[in-house]
Amino acid sequence: MSTKKIDLKVNMNCLKCKKQVLQSITKLQGIDSITVDMEKGIVSVIGDVDPIQIVCRVRKTGRIAELTNVGPPKKPEDPKKPDDKPKPNPDPIPHCCKDCQHSGFSLLVIDDGRPSCSIL
Repeated sequence: MSTKKIDLKVNMNCLKCKKQVLQSITKLQGIDSITVDMEKGIVSVIGDVDPIQIVCRVRKTGRIAELTNVGPPKKPEDPKKPDDKPKPNPDPIPHCCKDCQHSGFSLLVIDDGRPSCSIL
């Protein structure tokens, strides 16, 4: 196999989602670098690794992953002049999202006026 760049579209809504995805991918052998763009939901992996293994690992975390691009990595660009304009600060990424906050119980309250006790 040769080194390639693999791009995935992954639904990540918070820092916890990002951490879970990164932890699942970094366990694979042959990865040189991983970059994550939270705004676009793109994970880019460069290395000598099977794209299907990456998708399977991400899906095991409960995230939806879609393979968007597989190809040779781009050559590093020449350094450009830094812009003097300050970049606008994007919205902060929440620490935890609604999808990450699953609980193992539910509560059902029925108030029909009768005293009752139910163990489920």
